[in-house]
Amino acid sequence: MASLQVGQEVFVNLKDLYILKYGGELQIGLSTTNANRISWLDFQEKVQLNSWPNPANAIPKVIELNKLTDDMVNQLVEVKDIRFSNGGKNPFSSKDATTNEEIKNKDGNVMIVRTSNYSNFSQDMLPLGNGGLVGILGRFNGTWQLLLRTSRDIKSFDGQEPEGNKPVSGSFFKETFGKGTYPSGNRPKVADFNDFDMKAPVKYTEELGSADVRSVSGDNGAHVWLPANKESNLKITGINTRDKGDVTLNFQLTANLFDATAAANLNQIQVKVNGKLMNIPSKEVSNAAGDNNKWYTISIPNIEQSNNVTIEFISKSDLNKVGFRLDNIELIGGAAGQEVIIVKGDKKR
Repeated sequence: MASLQVGQEVFVNLKDLYILKYGGELQIGLSTTNANRISWLDFQEKVQLNSWPNPANAIPKVIELNKLTDDMVNQLVEVKDIRFSNGGKNPFSSKDATTNEEIKNKDGNVMIVRTSNYSNFSQDMLPLGNGGLVGILGRFNGTWQLLLRTSRDIKSFDGQEPEGNKPVSGSFFKETFGKGTYPSGNRPKVADFNDFDMKAPVKYTEELGSADVRSVSGDNGAHVWLPANKESNLKITGINTRDKGDVTLNFQLTANLFDATAAANLNQIQVKVNGKLMNIPSKEVSNAAGDNNKWYTISIPNIEQSNNVTIEFISKSDLNKVGFRLDNIELIGGAAGQEVIIVKGDKKR
């Protein structure tokens, strides 16, 4: 078997092969090789042709970047009316490594096009303007990616420079942790909670298992409880802040200051954006000042522009001695302040 033509159906002899997981996806491979490697000799022994090639077997399915589903993985697909973010600037791949390049549609949805430096079009310039692509739709650790087969998979780009993007202003991300209340004692851990406002590709994790989702009698909705004297780390991934102008992060905190002598500082809950520790000024709160369960809004401007922002709220056991409630995490585009602002007020939903 010298080569396989487009539309060729094959049978695979699975004897002595293994089902493996690579990048979160199932693959067939050998036990003694990397999950995504199989020799050409082994391939020829395991694969047999079935009849003649039929091009009708290889008609791509037209997809939209914001409507991808699990059953599309490893299918031949076509995406239309997209542009490369680096069109006319970069080649498909660097000379010494497989390279990811970003495509986006008119609504700002994005996907990776992944090209090997061994492909015969790797040094071709990314096309400029709007066009279409055909390729194999893959997924690696939850991130969708398109693999082109040949340069013929690049369809009719118009070569036009994009018009200036007008940033989307206003709130584009808000997490309230549900608007209902929960019965006494029902305090799901973050991993078990399923009433998040923001859905996939946004993900919520708290690997230490310390934080949970609670409601308070008389309160409007739920929040995340960051307990005293314990390590906890609420991580939110998969947030797209591209084309939103200047982005500000808002969130609300209240300290559990039940005891008469209890006091805390709001900056005892640390915040990281894409791994960078953000500066939150000192703000002392105490029971004596009437701050028990009083909500404060913290605003952090100049959030990074990226199609995959990670925000972490970190509670350290040596800093958090009273317990904090976290709620109403919001990202607002269009304008940002010049410094971090902390405002006292009622809880807003």
